[in-house]
Amino acid sequence: MRKCALPTENGTQIRWQAKSLGIQGTWQSLDPPCDARIYECSEGSVEWHCVQPRARCEVHVGNGMALRGLGYVERLEMTVAPWSLPLEELRWGRFLSDSDSLVWIDWRGPHSRRVVAQNGIPRRASAINEREIVVEGDGRLELSEGHVLRQGLLGETALAVIPGLQRMFPSSLLNVQECKWRSRAKLLCGEGESSGWAIHEVVRWPK
Repeated sequence: MRKCALPTENGTQIRWQAKSLGIQGTWQSLDPPCDARIYECSEGSVEWHCVQPRARCEVHVGNGMALRGLGYVERLEMTVAPWSLPLEELRWGRFLSDSDSLVWIDWRGPHSRRVVAQNGIPRRASAINEREIVVEGDGRLELSEGHVLRQGLLGETALAVIPGLQRMFPSSLLNVQECKWRSRAKLLCGEGESSGWAIHEVVRWPK
């Protein structure tokens, strides 16, 4: 919406520069990509492309600061209006450590769909909630209580920066409730474990 250039991809490396935001960065993939068709109907579809489940990244911001660490890149392609989706609740998140990644999507409502990828490999999960993700076999991600990054109605938080907001979107989207956390997390697999950080959220649609 700020007319930024799209990211460029060269093999396992992605570069992106947004002059209006004063940001430029590079992401080098550490895990293989994964894709899933989350939803499809006569009006269109929702295609999820997890381009880099885990990456080594370096981001430079306008004041000369350089941020280096683990990163993540995804692309969501939607050809159906978001307010037309048959959703009641969405749980989404990603966990990154020096050795592992875990990404999850859990759609709940008239259309239910669950997608989980561990180190870029599709997996099944028997439970997804705010405190743990239980993966098939003996895998389990434990999430701490965490720090709230953003909470409230989308029309007052994530979408509030859009000019003419009330004219562009219906109230069914503006009144969607979101809570997003950053949490310390631990991935347990067999006798091994890895510790890192997770960004995760719960989004609920008005009834």
